Amino acid sequence: MPAPFGIQAKSTVLTGPESHKLALEFQAAPHVGKIILSADLVADDSFVCTVQGVAITPTAYAVGHAQTMAAILVKLNAHTAIESAKLSPADIDNRTIVFVLKDETAIPVITLAAVTNTGDGTAVATTSLTYNYIYAGMPVGLIGMGEMVAGIAVIADWYGTLTQKYFIGVSMHYAAAGALCTVFVKGYVVTYGKASGAVVAGPVKMVGISTADEVLTAGYEFGYCTFANTSTVTEIVGWSLSNVADTEIIKVLMGY
Repeated sequence: MPAPFGIQAKSTVLTGPESHKLALEFQAAPHVGKIILSADLVADDSFVCTVQGVAITPTAYAVGHAQTMAAILVKLNAHTAIESAKLSPADIDNRTIVFVLKDETAIPVITLAAVTNTGDGTAVATTSLTYNYIYAGMPVGLIGMGEMVAGIAVIADWYGTLTQKYFIGVSMHYAAAGALCTVFVKGYVVTYGKASGAVVAGPVKMVGISTADEVLTAGYEFGYCTFANTSTVTEIVGWSLSNVADTEIIKVLMGY
């Protein structure tokens, strides 16, 4: 009996995408490293850790738990290997730090993370890792680092939620951290705009129009629409694909 034609395995993408759908190329964002404390930092605590083989200087407790965590973040953000570190929005106790590396393809290696204490503290430091593996048919979103996208596991860790406002489309294939991937986006056009205040890659709202110093010919002007970041779903008109300072030009994927 003759064998049937074609591959018999099921496809992840059953139909589509539509031929007129906008497709953009993005880079898969880095993996996410996490440092988790089991309790609040207290008097006589001191935190130490080593990332990618380079240690931060010990951070002694000062004023309160929040202030000490802020001091730890300052040191991590100044680390030679770290691109960005912040408190996890998913941890209401502010005991979890999430970070990504400057080398997008590298896996975060966190060693010697510990809380030393000569008083009554009980906090214990542990570490974990969330891999940014993007699969075909997976929704992807921006993480605020330019044209970098992440899959659902990293979005959940970085933002503490899987709210749809961060997601811009669906990847058509597999991509690991640092690799390029093609995303069919839910927006329909990419335009230039101007930042109103500092803007990071992510959801934006319309602010107005800027025509200053942009006269083409007498009597005819052109201007840029101005955009600012927003977390309010009903305000979102698209997504900035750039990280820029106030008044700089940005690329905006429009898709409200």
